[in-house]
Amino acid sequence: MRMLKDWLVAFISYLHAAKNFFEKLNPVVTTLILMLIISVPITLVATMRNHGINRGIKQDIEDEARNKKLLEVGYDWVIKTPLKEESKYRGPIAVLTLLRNFEFLRFLIVLENPFVYLAIILPGIMWAENHVVFYAALLDSVFLGLLVFRIGGVRGWLSAFLIHTIINFSVFIGFVINTLLK
Repeated sequence: MRMLKDWLVAFISYLHAAKNFFEKLNPVVTTLILMLIISVPITLVATMRNHGINRGIKQDIEDEARNKKLLEVGYDWVIKTPLKEESKYRGPIAVLTLLRNFEFLRFLIVLENPFVYLAIILPGIMWAENHVVFYAALLDSVFLGLLVFRIGGVRGWLSAFLIHTIINFSVFIGFVINTLLK
């Protein structure tokens, strides 16, 4: 029992130290780190085990890449898709945060309000359904939604767009390398 208590105290201490570390970072950097240490391993395991993959979406992506020039695929994946998806799925959260500028609404637009969580999670579910690895995409969407909510407004939306662009660029680079190796 004593060993369990010591382990629990050490774990809580670790969580507290991690919280302090992340609070000192820029929210964009924090979001990128969380996406890298949580979502990337989920995607890698799902891909390696060939389990938890939306094969229809994967096939659509492969067909699109095969039928277009490499530059077109890069533009679509790195610029066009993040712009479209961030507008559709995180845009409403950005608008919601703009309502915090009105004094009489400020107390409603807080994370303690369950409707705010719904505004982050429900679009995230719809967004994740259009991705190859649903659970990784859902976590990414929640992280991006929380980022938009934390920063707020257009700056929050632009931050999510920037991260989405970086992630899609890394996927595109992986695709190019994989294509060259074949």
